[in-house]
Amino acid sequence: MKRSLFAVMLVAAVITSVPVMAQDAAPAAAVAAKGEMLYGSNGSRLGAVYKVDAAGAVQLIFEGRMLTIPAKTLSKTDSKLTTSMSKSDLAAL
Repeated sequence: MKRSLFAVMLVAAVITSVPVMAQDAAPAAAVAAKGEMLYGSNGSRLGAVYKVDAAGAVQLIFEGRMLTIPAKTLSKTDSKLTTSMSKSDLAAL
């Protein structure tokens, strides 16, 4: 009786087990530094990074206003800190 119960449990475990697949790692967030120039999606200079918060978002002074650019929009392109936002996107904030 114990052997048949064990066999049933073993079969159930094998049938219900799900193989673990390797997942693609999320792209690493761009590491910004204070004073680094931030470029827009079209390559235009937006301004120097004023501050970097703990989450990786950057602040810069843009057209006389302090703006926070989310970390998820930042990347390094040709070793330049770039945001996926354009200059007009920032003006609309």
